[in-house]
Amino acid sequence: MKKFIVFVLILVVAVSLGVTTYYFIRDNEELVVNSESSIYLNKGDTLEIDAELKNAKIGNDVVLTSLNTSVLEWNPALNMFDAIEGGAAVIEISTKNSKINPIYIEVTVGN
Repeated sequence: MKKFIVFVLILVVAVSLGVTTYYFIRDNEELVVNSESSIYLNKGDTLEIDAELKNAKIGNDVVLTSLNTSVLEWNPALNMFDAIEGGAAVIEISTKNSKINPIYIEVTVGN
C-alpha cells in the first residue's frame, strides 16, 4: 500500500510539473489587426489602427511604425497617425517578440 501511495504522489508531482512547464513555455501569442490592407487618406487626416496582441506575455507589446515619416507620422499623444504630405507610406505593425511576423498596411495620402 505504501508503494502505491508513493507511486501516486510521484505521478501527481510529475504531471503537475509537466503542465506548469507547458503553461510557461507555450507561445500562443497572436497579433490581430482589424483594418484594411490598403487605406486612402487626405492630407491633415488622422488614422487610428486597431491592433491587439492576444495572449500577450509580460513585456511584449504592439509597436506601430510609419516607414515613410515625411508622409505619415506617428503621434504618440493621440495614439494615431497624422497624414503630413501627399504620397505613399507603409505602416508596420509588429511586436517586441521577433517570432511574430509583422503586418504591413499601405497608406496613400492625397493633397
